[in-house]
Amino acid sequence: MQQEEERSNSPTSITSLTSLFAHLPPLQQRPATPRRIQEPRPQLFVTPDGRIVDNPSHPGDEQNEITEDERIRRHAAVEIKQLSEKEAKEICSVCHEIYEDEKGAVLPNCQHVFHEKCIKKWLDQKNTCPLCQTTVA
Repeated sequence: MQQEEERSNSPTSITSLTSLFAHLPPLQQRPATPRRIQEPRPQLFVTPDGRIVDNPSHPGDEQNEITEDERIRRHAAVEIKQLSEKEAKEICSVCHEIYEDEKGAVLPNCQHVFHEKCIKKWLDQKNTCPLCQTTVA
């Protein structure tokens, strides 16, 4: 037993690091972690007259036109309320202006706040919230 210990400590029995690593299996790459798939938001454009359209080359597409009854129904879903002090310091996400009169239009399903004129103009074109794409009415 002592002879084995003496042999393992002798200079001839010491192996180099290179020879130690030579017996290791090759490194393998880890499998990629799955990424959350995000659906891209639709690209929207604003025409010179202020309309929001999907395709700027065809601003008068039928898909962007709604009936007067539908327009009234969408506008009726919006609730106008007095903004809290915190909400009044924020900006409208459509026009990026502050709420000067401290009143805002709140969407029913998601509770996002906008200027009344901004959200009504948006709802004339789309029936979704500009921030979260939740259906309004």
